[in-house]
Amino acid sequence: MFETDETPTGTKGVAKLAVVSPAILSAVEQPITTRQLAQHLQLTDRTIATYRAKRLIPFWRLNSRNIRYRLSDVERALAKNNT
Repeated sequence: MFETDETPTGTKGVAKLAVVSPAILSAVEQPITTRQLAQHLQLTDRTIATYRAKRLIPFWRLNSRNIRYRLSDVERALAKNNT
């Protein structure tokens, strides 16, 4: 994470590394499974698979049987597709 710092003379471009607190690190979103996503959205596993096949939601395929989702990304994609 970088921030741009503006000096008193108005010169931009000095980058400094942001400090990340342990509280923020613990709040990092964990990937969830298809079943967890289906339960959260109150849909079936098959509906989630259909959304995935139609590329309506983002996902990671770890291997042929293990697929993961970031809930915030899925919710954003579904909101975008519904507008």
